[in-house]
Amino acid sequence: MTYLYDHYNREERALCSHLFRLLHEPARFPEPDPPIAQFARLLASSEIWEDLPNLSQVTDWQQARVYSEVALLRDAYAARSNSAEQDGLMDQIVCEVSRLRNVDDCISWSELMSQLTGSRIHPSKLMNELEKRALSVLIQGSREVYSTIQSMFNSKPDMAITFYGHVVLIEAKLTQRFDTAQMKRAEELRQVWASALYKDLGLDEPPKACAVAKLGASTRVADITWGDVAGIAARHYSEGDRSRQAFEYAVELCGK
Repeated sequence: MTYLYDHYNREERALCSHLFRLLHEPARFPEPDPPIAQFARLLASSEIWEDLPNLSQVTDWQQARVYSEVALLRDAYAARSNSAEQDGLMDQIVCEVSRLRNVDDCISWSELMSQLTGSRIHPSKLMNELEKRALSVLIQGSREVYSTIQSMFNSKPDMAITFYGHVVLIEAKLTQRFDTAQMKRAEELRQVWASALYKDLGLDEPPKACAVAKLGASTRVADITWGDVAGIAARHYSEGDRSRQAFEYAVELCGK
């Protein structure tokens, strides 16, 4: 038996790289729509929305954006040029997470930072640093909120797509199962994105809808499947194309 890594590569990251490429391709005759439109319509018809997006009349997909390994909170925090801007962003995030977790009277980020002695703490290391400095009493009633935020700052959805005022976070699996805690974190993360970071995603106003989609082996466990993606690639790429082959191998692996 010949063993070729292309045939048994189980890394979702590798497949998402091929998908990132596919979703940036222009339309090719005879297909009327580019791959991003075909993918978005599959998402639109799934059960991830309370109100289904109407994409039947959309012809211009230039404004759609595709992101990979999306560390939005971490990078948005770093992009703020000074501590005042960072504190303003974090106060918004703390307020939203407090709402999601039904926590009243949570200490704000800016107040927390003002009470620290020594250097500021990065949100991704907050709980660890407070414990190390014996300062965890500062968030005694807000531990759940700040634990959640630390987890969010260390979270990177596999992909995200924005189109026509809609945002979709995508968690991808191939042969592994979807993790319940990871999906719950993604659900909370998308609400923080929608309330505090929509402008960073290129939207002028809060999204019409923001959802989380599972990309996986079958419709039994996922909202969209690698078979769906392979179908789009087969309509767009020739048989010898590496991305098309990667999706086809993935479908084979899913069936084993």
